[in-house]
This record gives sequence, structure tokens and C-alpha cells, in this order.
Amino acid sequence: ILVGGVLVDRFGAALMTLLTAGICLAGALLTALGPDFTTMAAGRLLFGIGAETFNIATLAAIAQYFSTGGLAFVMGAVLAIGRLGSYGADMSPSWFATAYGL
Repeated sequence: ILVGGVLVDRFGAALMTLLTAGICLAGALLTALGPDFTTMAAGRLLFGIGAETFNIATLAAIAQYFSTGGLAFVMGAVLAIGRLGSYGADMSPSWFATAYGL
């Protein structure tokens, strides 16, 4: 996380948001398409590294663009959306199992 913060400060929030989104995508694809546990674990690690740095870049962009007002509201909205996404990802296997009688 500390390295991510340094990279965001050095290269800017916009560029790092794009780069880390790509890292997240690569990690997700590696996890989804990995033929064995080691590959899938490497994908999760890659996704985690990208996601945490993406979070830092997003917060930096929010602070930059909303410095005149509304910063707390926008940060709260971003955190709420992120938590809802995490909840949906955690619960989706249960939802699918119930829906398809598995």
C-alpha cells in the first residue's frame, strides 16, 4: 500500500487508476482461467495488489477534483458502493445456489 501511494504521487491519480484497473483485470482473468490452485492464488494476489493501489488512486482523484466542497459526501458514496460490491461478490455463490437449487 505504501508503494502504491508513492506511485500515485509520482505518476498521478488518473494514470495510476488506469494502470491498476488493468492489473485488477489481469488478476481476475488469471484467477478465473487458472488451471490449478497456484495460478489462481497468484491471480488473487495480483488482483489484491491492483485493487489496493486502485483504491489509493481513486481517493487521490476524489481529493483532487472535489477539493472545493462535497469531499466527504463523495468519499462516503465511493466507500458505500465498494462495500455493496464486496457484499454482492461474497453473497453471489449463495444466491446462485438458491436460485438453481444447488
